Amino acid sequence: MGAYMQMGHHTENLVGERGLEEFVGIVLSPINREYGSLQGDVQVFRNKGIADIVLDPQLYFPRTERERIRALPYFPDNYDSANSHNLGWWKRINTKLAQCAKDLGVNTVASPAVVPRAWSDGYYAVSVETANLRGLKKIYSSSR
Repeated sequence: MGAYMQMGHHTENLVGERGLEEFVGIVLSPINREYGSLQGDVQVFRNKGIADIVLDPQLYFPRTERERIRALPYFPDNYDSANSHNLGWWKRINTKLAQCAKDLGVNTVASPAVVPRAWSDGYYAVSVETANLRGLKKIYSSSR
């Protein structure tokens, strides 16, 4: 079984290097990347033989660490004021996220989630429901 490399600050330089062949996939982290850079990165990674690229939406980052993510097409304008327990809100995010994933050409999307004010059973239940919403699974699957 191969490993996945979480792409962080300047780790794209490691992709395809000798001795790292066990990394069969990449988790694409958009937190400090511009959208155009993400598109270019996906193509570079494909050219280096990476078959599986996962997009991590990274909505879980605290406000002070969001950097460029606010400019990505799926990032909601009402992130700080929205009710993150509202599945309709998540479905709208998932729809935009699926389109973004399709446009980027990634294989998979990690389930979007936020950092809760309190860790509760309700938070985990909404996280599971968000991952299971048809908005992301159906739209992205049918477009590939």
